[in-house]
Amino acid sequence: MVLFVLIELELINFMSYKHAKMLFHSGFNILFGKKGSGKTAVLEAIRLLFGGIGKERVQAIAECVRYGEQKAIIKARLKNIINIGGREIRLLEEHPLDEFVLERHIYDDGKSVFKLNGKNISKREILKILAKVNISPRNILFFLPQERVNAVSYTHLTLPTTERV
Repeated sequence: MVLFVLIELELINFMSYKHAKMLFHSGFNILFGKKGSGKTAVLEAIRLLFGGIGKERVQAIAECVRYGEQKAIIKARLKNIINIGGREIRLLEEHPLDEFVLERHIYDDGKSVFKLNGKNISKREILKILAKVNISPRNILFFLPQERVNAVSYTHLTLPTTERV
């Protein structure tokens, strides 16, 4: 079992959010709310923070910046030590603390910058760190956009029983 790596998520000028801070707990976390309340935006923020490119939900990453603002910030506090099957894995080998901060600054011109504990880091390095615990923004088992859920549900409901997988 993989313990949840995300401790806290902060969104600043991201999509419909002016400012929001959410706490997550080990185990199962549920986002719920009315249609259009920003649940999918939270999942999109996590995917973008973890190196995703945002093609499914937004045409261009610049569309993630709240209307009228120049920059959006996705900031998360993450666990540095993960226990998988009784084996301890340290995401950042050189980092002595149990937690670290990962950020993605997205600008209205479509450019973005990743930061690890306040210092710039490449997307490739982010992907390498998260791969240690099998997290990938490209894996639809971790990040399934709402549009794809709807398409799968619709297909499942409209196919004859003999053609369903």
